[in-house]
Amino acid sequence: MTAIWLVGTEHQDPRECGEICVAEIDADTVRLRTRTRCGINAHLDDRLTTDMIATTVPYDTRRPLTWSVEWGGGVTFIGCENRVIATFDQAPTYALMLLIDVFDLSSGRGTYPTSAVLHHARAWSRDSH
Repeated sequence: MTAIWLVGTEHQDPRECGEICVAEIDADTVRLRTRTRCGINAHLDDRLTTDMIATTVPYDTRRPLTWSVEWGGGVTFIGCENRVIATFDQAPTYALMLLIDVFDLSSGRGTYPTSAVLHHARAWSRDSH
């Protein structure tokens, strides 16, 4: 599984641990249209509610894609290739760090080495000048 998510840093308050899951993609779902999971994980933040969905993006995730997330003002938008794929009526209000990982969840039957390529990452803020 390849996963992209933003997680609270907890450096000011242990409740600041909520997560925006941009994409979780299982290797066996990669096709011309790829199944992915995305959403909000509250973890120990009682101000958020866990709300994860499974959806299909109309893209082959074996090729480079642009994933995006925008949050604030009580809403989170998750996108792929300039299309919103999910909207959630909640958003963390604290610092988040970007995590990208590849998890080997197989029982040793897969092709190795498992890998994913990150072409670039970019962050911005509406409040920046």
